[in-house]
Amino acid sequence: MNRIIFTTSQEAQKIKDAALLNKHCLVIEIDGKKYPTYNDYIRYMEKRLSFPRPCEEIWERYDDWMTDLSWLNDTEYVFIVEHYNDFLGKDADGKQCFYESFEKQILPWWESEVVDHMAEGHPMKMNVYLVP
Repeated sequence: MNRIIFTTSQEAQKIKDAALLNKHCLVIEIDGKKYPTYNDYIRYMEKRLSFPRPCEEIWERYDDWMTDLSWLNDTEYVFIVEHYNDFLGKDADGKQCFYESFEKQILPWWESEVVDHMAEGHPMKMNVYLVP
């Protein structure tokens, strides 16, 4: 089941170490202290996941790319947000959008919805680990 999980730094390190042993898994580490706004975070994700085109600070475009990922060859994704308490600290609306985007759109899409809405779509394992 794809989900958002609050965890400790030590547990996140174990999850990361195990994920890195899987050649089909992409680990995305996010240092929450570096991204005070949602737009800062989106710009990082554009580069980190090599989005085919920029989101241009349009949040819906970010959601579209995150529910596509067809240009990547990975079948499993692990997102680890360190310093989650500081993450998007200057953008309360953005922080809510980040959480809800994963909870209500991205994770359900990759868990099962992709099969019904994308030609040759297949579910992928995707979890988000939040470390205070």
